[in-house]
Amino acid sequence: MEVLLYWIVFLILRVFLHIIAGKYKYQNAFCFQEHQRKINYFNYKFDVFSLAKAIKNKLYNISKNRVLIISEPRYEFLTTCLSNFILGNTVIIITSNVTKKMVEKTLLKYNINTVFFSNTYKDIVLSLYKKNNNEKKKSIVLTNLINFDSLNQYPIIKYEKFLNIGRYLENYSLDTFSNLPLEHNAINNTKINKLNILFENISSFLNKFIN
Repeated sequence: MEVLLYWIVFLILRVFLHIIAGKYKYQNAFCFQEHQRKINYFNYKFDVFSLAKAIKNKLYNISKNRVLIISEPRYEFLTTCLSNFILGNTVIIITSNVTKKMVEKTLLKYNINTVFFSNTYKDIVLSLYKKNNNEKKKSIVLTNLINFDSLNQYPIIKYEKFLNIGRYLENYSLDTFSNLPLEHNAINNTKINKLNILFENISSFLNKFIN
């Protein structure tokens, strides 16, 4: 049942992104004055699928498919959330102005080893990483630390570099998220195939009215 629900959510999100990106292709989806960035719908869809590809293929052993994202009003946060939703990961979001104690409690409570964050919170995340590395019995094991501002400091993964890997994989691999046939996945049964056909038909039907 969980597998079926995952595919329903995945297909709905995929159809939604295709429809929006198809209709509003080069119109601005987001404008961030602070970072002086404008992102159109076409690029947003591509980045969401590319990041999902990178997370799926390149991150090491995401504990219980749970990730922690420290929220901020920025493009990287929005892309990261949707990419993880598409993968079926459980997304734990902490609002801004968090403390080290709050982050530590959340990591322990949900057994999380993967964190997405900006430079605003790098001191908190790095201090937790160093603290637990120095402990003989580790309470938290942080294996995936992705920094939105692409901070070049071990053990942090630079977000932009990570996303570029996903863009390459999405462009050149056969099982792209933007056009993912179920035959390339381990899960493949009659019910799910019918769902896939159904949502493809819904997408085509809605596009006729939108366009």
